[in-house]
Amino acid sequence: MNRNLLILQMLLFYSCISMPMHKYEIENSTNKLNLSNKSLKILFFEDLRKGENVNKNLLAFIPFFISGRTELNFPEHDEISINTPFKFFIADIFENEISSMFSLKKLIVTNDSTLPTDYTIHGAINKSYCERRLYTYGLSMYGVLLWYLGVPAMAHECDFELKIFLVDSKKSALFSKTYQEKKTIYAGLYYNLNNLNRIYTDILRNIMKEIKTDLRANLKN
Repeated sequence: MNRNLLILQMLLFYSCISMPMHKYEIENSTNKLNLSNKSLKILFFEDLRKGENVNKNLLAFIPFFISGRTELNFPEHDEISINTPFKFFIADIFENEISSMFSLKKLIVTNDSTLPTDYTIHGAINKSYCERRLYTYGLSMYGVLLWYLGVPAMAHECDFELKIFLVDSKKSALFSKTYQEKKTIYAGLYYNLNNLNRIYTDILRNIMKEIKTDLRANLKN
């Protein structure tokens, strides 16, 4: 197999994983908590992330390097990831998840912290670090041949950390908590190839399960 053909296959591989965002599915609650006399606003989260995105994929094509990698401190700026500002992505998930669990008089997503409501959820994005690795197993371009044997061609690992606060109309803190979740997805020619970016929704779904439990314990009629 000549070098040009291998390069062509690499380009084809990357074109296959340029995909729309994996859909975040809401599980509608069969037992909504009735807060029909209460209003709640969700403020866009403060972004406290640091760092930058760094592409080191070319290391995979150097002999004896097991893999190349892309380091993502801001995955929404990556061509195959979230593709929307992270604070909007999170706010949309919060709005839909809370709507599915609570019957509220009013639920608002806003940047206006002065808007009067009975409850306010605000928070911070502390971390959304992801690392996507391209494996050639130290064989440079010839490592692509191993993909046909079913070995992983790529891995996508993410580590998210969010902190949220729930306050009442008097700005008294009802609870605050930091949530963290880490996950890795492996992909090869025969599995997960077009599904790598589901990692974002998987992580946030797990975080939201914890958050919903805490909200149910602290939101009162």
